[in-house]
Amino acid sequence: LELKKYIAKNVKYPEDARKEMLQDKVILRFSISGDGEVFDIKIVEGKYDILNNEAKRVVSDMPVWTIPKDLNKDESYQYTLPINFKLK
Repeated sequence: LELKKYIAKNVKYPEDARKEMLQDKVILRFSISGDGEVFDIKIVEGKYDILNNEAKRVVSDMPVWTIPKDLNKDESYQYTLPINFKLK
């Protein structure tokens, strides 16, 4: 829920993409360290570099995650995230 709020608040639809009426679902995969740092961000699916770059920017700017106490702090965890770019 917090992740969805963060994405909604921080994604900025690129003006050039808006002008060209580009829409897409960008799927990213990234890792989260045991300390909650986001790293190794990759685009799994996405047609347009301009939208892919914005999705990557938002994920790379994410605040540190709070890792549940029952997870091993010495491991990293993978997360897959879709970000939809839709014009109204």
